[in-house]
Amino acid sequence: MGIPYVETIRTCTGDEVSELSELMACLHRYYEDRNSQTRDRCTEATVPRECVASARDYISAKRAYGFFAGDQLAGYITTKYLGEEHHNFPNSIFISELYVRPEYRRQKVGSKLVKYVLGMEFPKEYTYFSVTHSPAEESLTKFYTDLGFTLQGPLPSGNIAMVAERV
Repeated sequence: MGIPYVETIRTCTGDEVSELSELMACLHRYYEDRNSQTRDRCTEATVPRECVASARDYISAKRAYGFFAGDQLAGYITTKYLGEEHHNFPNSIFISELYVRPEYRRQKVGSKLVKYVLGMEFPKEYTYFSVTHSPAEESLTKFYTDLGFTLQGPLPSGNIAMVAERV
């Protein structure tokens, strides 16, 4: 059975700061309380100011992309440009956050968001994509490998580093 809504992936706009910051708060809470049964139960009333500020920053830089199921923001991905001075990923397009609402998981929303970003045009000085994740999130290594990323190994912080070539 197909997805019962019209799906759109696009750059988030200023009108979506509230919805984006809500999802950012869910992602941050997930990492703070990884073992909790309630980690994905977020409410708009619990959005910290730093998530609102971060959402505004990503939106104003045009670095936040949303997967919309009808009118609802079902998931998002954000990117950053890392310059030549970056010690782990010089001259890369870094995938800084990826989050999908629990009710939209296992529907390829995350894969579609990553593929969307991988297919975008970026300034030529950024020669590859990079991403990191916690070693506790073993499924993310397979997720990103399936999308064309290769494992680079652990960083000094302990996080897993992965890279993908630009198309």
